[in-house]
Amino acid sequence: DGEVEASVFDRYRTPLYKEASYKPYIIAAMIFLAKSKDPAAALKALEDRAQKRKFC
Repeated sequence: DGEVEASVFDRYRTPLYKEASYKPYIIAAMIFLAKSKDPAAALKALEDRAQKRKFC
């Protein structure tokens, strides 16, 4: 039992996604900056590793 009926959510799904647009990226960046003492070095280490990303 969700907070919103499925039919209501489905009706507004596309407008909600458009409204959110880039916000998940901003939130992820804020979390990354908060958890890393040296964000530039952490990003460089990720780049140097050159590990392929896994998509489910």
